[in-house]
Amino acid sequence: MIMLAQAPIPPMPPTPPDVGVVQEVIVRTDPSLLATLPPQMVAMVIISGLIVAGIVLHPLLKAIAMLIAGTTRDAGVDPAEFKEMRSRIAELEQRQSQVRELEDRVDFAERLLAERSRDGVRVERGGGAA
Repeated sequence: MIMLAQAPIPPMPPTPPDVGVVQEVIVRTDPSLLATLPPQMVAMVIISGLIVAGIVLHPLLKAIAMLIAGTTRDAGVDPAEFKEMRSRIAELEQRQSQVRELEDRVDFAERLLAERSRDGVRVERGGGAA
């Protein structure tokens, strides 16, 4: 057997007050901070906010402008010093190729010595075979 219990119907919620009345109550009880400040103070707050925003956003906006313009920031290197560094790099690359060539020669000489020692030919210090 199933018993069903019926609960009483809850009461209806109260109707909201008129919108005009609500706004009037809010304005009277919670005045805006800017409305209570003198106009000079409001102007000073706005100007201070703009100055702080400018200081904070200036580097970011400058970087975005440089990115759009396609320019890069100069690293502070003197053009003559930059040219000298380029010439040093070129000289180092040339010397690196010379070192590679010398390495190849040493490898070749080592192979010749290994061949001669396998063949039983004794190589003396002067470079001649005994």
